[in-house]
Amino acid sequence: MFWAENTLYIFYFIISEIVLFPLIYIKVMITVGYLADWKRLLPLIVFWAVFGPFVCVFNLMKDLFFYVKILCDY
Repeated sequence: MFWAENTLYIFYFIISEIVLFPLIYIKVMITVGYLADWKRLLPLIVFWAVFGPFVCVFNLMKDLFFYVKILCDY
């Protein structure tokens, strides 16, 4: 029964992270825009536009790993 509940928690965790992807993507793009100087603004924005979704998926997998690790400890 314990892992039946955990699969539901894991599914909910993945869905909630996927729902947050567009907000995170836009927020990081705005932050990059504020922190970059004028010479490096366009390359950094293009870099994030291309590789940002991969970074979000990588972070999802990393967060999911630690979440499952925490669930295994209880």
